[in-house]
Amino acid sequence: MINYTEYCNRAVSTDKGRYNLISAFREANRLCGTDGHRLHIANDLPTTTPHYLNSDLTIDSAPCIDAVLPKATVAIANFRFSKKEIARLKKLATLIPTGQEASLLFTFAANNLRINFTTPELSFEFNFLACEVFKPYSIKINLEYFIDALIADHDQVFNAYSPVEKGTPIAITCDNLMAVIMPLR
Repeated sequence: MINYTEYCNRAVSTDKGRYNLISAFREANRLCGTDGHRLHIANDLPTTTPHYLNSDLTIDSAPCIDAVLPKATVAIANFRFSKKEIARLKKLATLIPTGQEASLLFTFAANNLRINFTTPELSFEFNFLACEVFKPYSIKINLEYFIDALIADHDQVFNAYSPVEKGTPIAITCDNLMAVIMPLR
């Protein structure tokens, strides 16, 4: 069973100065969490009155989630991550020195997903042949944000969507969950 609150809380801000982003919030039938660089959404939940979780904030201070969701999207690919592959990515993340950001370069092409992981000290490449690519595409995202978008307790099939333009966020969906991640420059 997926804990939707935990999933959305992975994306909330830790910056107390961004008071309207430090808690997940409910919008009718979805739960959302964001720090401004990424967004996690759990859709199709029982409808409730909009409110913040564990916060005294009023919902009128909540960010407009629909404004950041990619509008005209195209399906890029379907790809499968096993629990073992998720564990490998998480282990790789532990090798990164504290305070250093690591990026992943996703390249979708010819029914292959290639993920290049690089830091100044490390370089690693994953190749996923069990990938159905609809549109060649490349995007560089934060490793930690991608790991937070994964649900570690089971194998997952993901669908990747992105607007046609470069420099716009990628949306990764799995069941009724969505992670929208802004690209790195």
